[in-house]
Amino acid sequence: MDLYFLRKIIRSGGLIVTDDSWAPSVRTAVHYYEQNLGWTEIPDAFASGTLWTIGAGLAAEAVPRCRAFRLPDPSFEPPFEEFRPF
Repeated sequence: MDLYFLRKIIRSGGLIVTDDSWAPSVRTAVHYYEQNLGWTEIPDAFASGTLWTIGAGLAAEAVPRCRAFRLPDPSFEPPFEEFRPF
């Protein structure tokens, strides 16, 4: 819900920073906005930030705890027929 309302109050071209990006629920929600609403990640915004390890053993993946995204300019609401699975 936070991302939905942030999208409504942040102007086009604005910046949104997510915390707890390692959490599956946050990753899924953000992926939806990337795939369907044109959010673009600012890749090195938190390059030296805290990493969180997902999984255990050799298969564990280290992901950043925070991520930054630029909203599209202008903001748009695509029709349901253009929905892309995420």
